[in-house]
Amino acid sequence: MSTAAPTTTSDPSPASLTLLATFIPPNPTRAWQSAPHPTLPILATCFADKTVRIYSLTSLPASSSSTTPSALGAPPASPTAPGASLEASKVSPSALLSTITGGHKRSIRTVAWKPPTSIIKGESVLATGSFDASVGIWRRFETGGYGVRGNNDELDISSTRGGGEHNDDDDDDEWNFSVVLDGHESEVKSIAWSCGGNLLATCSRDKSVWIWEEVGSGEEAEYETVAVLQEHEGDVKCVAWHPEEECLVSGSYDDEVRVWRDEGDDWGCVFRGRGHGGTVWGVAWEGVRGMEGGDEVAEGIRKRRAKWRERREKAGPRFLSCSDDGTVRVWRKVPKEREKQRPMSIIRSRDAGEEWVHESTLPKVHERSIYAVGWSDRSGRVVSCGGDGRVVVYEESWRVDDPATAGTTVNGTSAGDIAMDGADPPVNDDDPAGNGTKVEEQEDDLTDVATWKIIAQVEAAHGVFEINHVAWARKPKAKQTQGGNAPEGEGELIVTTGDDGAVKVWDLNI
Repeated sequence: MSTAAPTTTSDPSPASLTLLATFIPPNPTRAWQSAPHPTLPILATCFADKTVRIYSLTSLPASSSSTTPSALGAPPASPTAPGASLEASKVSPSALLSTITGGHKRSIRTVAWKPPTSIIKGESVLATGSFDASVGIWRRFETGGYGVRGNNDELDISSTRGGGEHNDDDDDDEWNFSVVLDGHESEVKSIAWSCGGNLLATCSRDKSVWIWEEVGSGEEAEYETVAVLQEHEGDVKCVAWHPEEECLVSGSYDDEVRVWRDEGDDWGCVFRGRGHGGTVWGVAWEGVRGMEGGDEVAEGIRKRRAKWRERREKAGPRFLSCSDDGTVRVWRKVPKEREKQRPMSIIRSRDAGEEWVHESTLPKVHERSIYAVGWSDRSGRVVSCGGDGRVVVYEESWRVDDPATAGTTVNGTSAGDIAMDGADPPVNDDDPAGNGTKVEEQEDDLTDVATWKIIAQVEAAHGVFEINHVAWARKPKAKQTQGGNAPEGEGELIVTTGDDGAVKVWDLNI
């Protein structure tokens, strides 16, 4: 269905993006993905030259007010509103902590840190996926290098050998290519660790998703294949794990998202979501943080917001999907108690089937494919990037003019239509024919209680080059940054990775 052109907000943008630093290797090749460490102020970036580089975020300037061009990259392109600034500050060469080489025969496409709660103290574990169809597990034991020293508030992140590019001999002593996982028939597109760190999901151009289970620990650990999922009808581009459960979502060239769970004897698809009009390039889960505030309003609106919160708590984390069609969509699970109230389907294919609905579509601003999307587990904000070179930040907030009944128009679109903006009805195993039911027909209509808006964006963030990946990272605390006066608390950074070989770190100023 057609909708009115998306709007951001009638007020001036409350946020801005400032470029803090640009990391570029001496001989730049395409940079595919950057993975910030879940607890340490470091990030791992994989490149087309078969390397992974580990960068420190503690070398960033403490203030985003500098106008000095980056020492490690070309001057950036001009910014565009709302809330954009492309100033950059000098970065010490010691920002490069390690260069990992020698494990793969072709470009490294994806990289992921193992959750620190699942590894032994002093150990770092990194997984890499390559165009050579293999997955590598790398281990490093901290012996005076960049690791945790002291308590979590006083991390010492430094390289044992200083900065710069390092030779292979040094790298071999530092990072151990301990395990290689073979099984995929073509390039590995995405990898992800489960919240507990015992499971690793990988997906490939061969249309499959593999789930591997770690057996043992440390250097003695081995990996066994526990599932090979082949229901997708095209390349599987992305996988992501639920933040609290062993539940996996995947996106594919077949324009679909699928949710997978262990059904007892085997893993299976419990939801099949349609609606995108092109390849699904990225998926990301919501954190456990919920939207707060909003109680100082009229009684009727306050009750509807309370009901919205209650439904969200029962449903659990949502997930995002981004696509070739230029949209970012939000999917929400229907709570089990609601499912029990519905008539049992005579065509139900699995008892473990779940019902998910396409809740909303974020304001459409990208003009080309959206390659990656990230959902902050701290602020609840969303960031997207893609082939048009844009970086866009979104925020969910309460509607001030909350309509009390379904059918009230919002920006020219009926409140009931918002959740299904431009989408075919979502489909799951209860409804293989594709005759899904709209959100407002299934549940009490709360789609107009909250809304998404754009709070900041930058065009040409990597010049004329496409942006392959974007991720949220925590801002280092004051003692971890140059100058020692960085904001404490829940400050956030955005990391973008592009075809120009550059990794750019942005400060989101709220």
